[in-house]
Amino acid sequence: QGRLRGQDRLCRAAAAGDDAQDVSEATTNALVRSLLLSFLATQNRSFFASKSFIETVVALYERGYSLDAIKNAATFNTISLGAMSEPTMLDVMLTWATCVYVTLEELVGTNAGHEEGREGREGQEGQEETGPVAGLRGMAKMWIQRRREEGLTFQGLLMQQNMQEMTQVGSSGEFVRVMQQNARLIMLTLEMVEGWKRGGVEGVEGEEDNGSPFDMSMPGFVAGMLEMPEDPLEEEDRIGCRPLAVRLLLAFNAAALGYLVGARMFVETAAHLYVCGWTADEVFLSLSDFEFEQGGGFQVRIARPPGGTSVSQALFARWLSIVYMTMAKLGVAHPKAAQAEGWAWVCSLQSNTSSTDLLESGDFGGSLEAHGIFDFVVKTLQDKAESESEEEDVDLDAAPDDYFEGFTFKYEDDNLTRVSSFALVLQQQVSLVDMTKLLITPRLANVGSRERPSSSSSSS
Repeated sequence: QGRLRGQDRLCRAAAAGDDAQDVSEATTNALVRSLLLSFLATQNRSFFASKSFIETVVALYERGYSLDAIKNAATFNTISLGAMSEPTMLDVMLTWATCVYVTLEELVGTNAGHEEGREGREGQEGQEETGPVAGLRGMAKMWIQRRREEGLTFQGLLMQQNMQEMTQVGSSGEFVRVMQQNARLIMLTLEMVEGWKRGGVEGVEGEEDNGSPFDMSMPGFVAGMLEMPEDPLEEEDRIGCRPLAVRLLLAFNAAALGYLVGARMFVETAAHLYVCGWTADEVFLSLSDFEFEQGGGFQVRIARPPGGTSVSQALFARWLSIVYMTMAKLGVAHPKAAQAEGWAWVCSLQSNTSSTDLLESGDFGGSLEAHGIFDFVVKTLQDKAESESEEEDVDLDAAPDDYFEGFTFKYEDDNLTRVSSFALVLQQQVSLVDMTKLLITPRLANVGSRERPSSSSSSS
């Protein structure tokens, strides 16, 4: 049935250069880290993160990566980033990726794809499939047949599984839960791919919705991962606000659960949005209310309806404002500082109005909240400076990975964050200031030199 339309445009190389092998390696790492981040973000039951995970596997499949190549790259990146606290999580992530991959093969056929993965894909041809992959392929075939014959939808499957759990006496057991999860993953892949094949890619209008309340459109996550520059303080805006905001949201979901790789990506992405001139409000309002919803991922029964004030939205807005205000306090110039009022914080932080209505009305508030956030940033930076003056000089030329190792804030009572949600939130926010400072300070001299005029231009 041919290639999935639109994926070539989404899956551009992350690095430009004459060496195709370097480009391929950079693209592979970006895609695999997309897989890793979206998987971690699903752990808070985010339906949007679940779609982003599938989008990433589609991108890998379209480029011709074999399952073995995906597993090897994912294992290497997971170990090098120290991203997962439990070894079994890597196995779960690879099982999910295999579910999506074999579903794509059964739905759209084997495809050689781009040069990056063609060799690995061709090497698998003619080999007899056994073990877990064969089992997942058989499962994918079954659900594809049921969808074609019975018209089963993702929403319908969730409702069936929900009713089964409600009527079942006792625990359903780990095996049943895993099978149900794989079925949901396969069915979600089917609906998303069918929507893309109808033309719902990159602004092309597709057919009418099939009745599912879930938005099956392309999240745009992969583009944000591929186009994010290696240096977060690079001022070139390669792709615009929306894809980077999606990356920021998934990084937030992972970081809020305590994953350091998510915290690192959140600070880096927010810093890049800052130097590119996007205000905090523009970033926040480029995400819809629905995309903040939790409770609709693979691991739950049914999603909550969108709308209303979300705790996730409020915390995301506060985190974004903290990074922006920390950068401002440290002296990093924002391109719109003299043009846009309230550029450093999400003005709609305390409003009960939906982000869509706020964008249309332009009625923003929350200045009192902004002052509180700024006072918090100033006090945290002062405390950090005082503590550093009492210790040995900090090595500001340390490896870039060092700055996100401090996503912790120590209390005298080590058990406090386990019993107090307020203490945990405070710990994370103090860490955001600290991580932003550690990211910005070693590069601040270079940024300042680009902004300061030369002596000759000043005299003129």
